[in-house]
Amino acid sequence: MASISPDITTQPDGTLRVCLTESGITACCYVSSTHLVESHLRQLRESIFKQALRAYEQPC
Repeated sequence: MASISPDITTQPDGTLRVCLTESGITACCYVSSTHLVESHLRQLRESIFKQALRAYEQPC
């Protein structure tokens, strides 16, 4: 699975929107500080994997 660096955008309220795209699937979350980004990347990857698995299991 190809991995791309996360896209991090500062929101007006100071939170960070973290988006990760792998294999054409994007998952995003919001964190309050940059030190939380790395720990949330694992969760985003797991979310992407589950979405890909569900898409694969659906009949055409």
